Amino acid sequence: MERKRILAIILCLTMVISIAGCSNTTNVQSKNQSQIVNVKNHKIKIKAKDWSEDGKSLVDVTYNGKYTGKMKKKKPFGKGKFVSKNDDNVKWTYIGEFKNGTFNGYGSTTWEKNKYVKEEGKYSDGAFTPTKVEHLQYENSYYENSKKSGYHSFYMSEKGLNFFKNHQNFFPIDMNNVPQDYESNIAGQFDYPQASKNISTFYDKLYRLSNLSVVQNSEYSEFGQTVTEMLCVDLNSDNPYYYTIFYFGSTPYVEGDTVHQIVFLPQCEGSFEDNQGGNTLCMFVVATEMN
Repeated sequence: MERKRILAIILCLTMVISIAGCSNTTNVQSKNQSQIVNVKNHKIKIKAKDWSEDGKSLVDVTYNGKYTGKMKKKKPFGKGKFVSKNDDNVKWTYIGEFKNGTFNGYGSTTWEKNKYVKEEGKYSDGAFTPTKVEHLQYENSYYENSKKSGYHSFYMSEKGLNFFKNHQNFFPIDMNNVPQDYESNIAGQFDYPQASKNISTFYDKLYRLSNLSVVQNSEYSEFGQTVTEMLCVDLNSDNPYYYTIFYFGSTPYVEGDTVHQIVFLPQCEGSFEDNQGGNTLCMFVVATEMN
C-alpha cells in the first residue's frame, strides 16, 4: 500500500511538471506570434545592397521610405511593399518578398517615370540579381522604354523565352562541355529573307551564320554579368543584312573584325537609324557562340 502511495505521488508530480512545460511552450509561441505585426505606410530605413555604377560589384545602401506589410522583430518580413525616392526625386516602388529586413526572393521594382524600366525577378540582400531569362526580359523593357540610339527595340517571343528557359546552358555554350542536345537544336544556316517573311517560324531553333563584319561592339557589366552587344553586317550577300547580337559574356572583337561563325536564336526584325538619317532593317538575335 505504501509503495502504491509513493507511485501515485510520483505520477502526480510528473503530471504537474508536464502541464507546466506545456504552459511554457504555449507562452513562447504566443510571444513569437505577437512579434509579427501588420503595418501600413510605416516610415522605415532599409539597409540593402545595390550595384555600383559600373555594374560589377555590390555596395551598401540605405533607403528611406514607407513600408506596408508584415513586420517581424521590427523588420519587414514576408510579402510587402516599400515606396521611396531616388536621388533624382523619382518615386519608386518595390513589391515582393522580404527577409532579414530587406528585399530577398522574388519581387519587382518600378519607377514613376518611363525613362526607368521594371526590374522583375530575383533579389538578394536588396540587390536585383536576375536569372538570365529575367535579364533578357529586363533588356526588352529597357529598349522599349529608352529607345536606345543606334539599336532597334527588340522583342523576345514567348517561344523564344521558353526555349531560353529550357536551354540556359546554351547561353553561352561551354565548348569544353557541350550539352548532348546542342547540335540537335541547330536547324541549319540562317536565311534572312525567309526569316523576314515569317520570323515566328524561327523563334525556337538555333541557326548558324558565317562571316559577319563587326560594325559596332559594346561591352558592359550589368547586375554583375558581362554583356556584349554587337552590330554586324553579313558579308555573304550583296544585300547589307544587319544583325544586332546580344551575348552573355565577353568577346575579343572590335570594329572591322570578322566573326567567322556564330550560332544564335533569332527573335525579331526591327530597324535602326543609320548615319544618313534613314532606317536600316536589322535582325535581333541572342548568340550561343562566336568564333
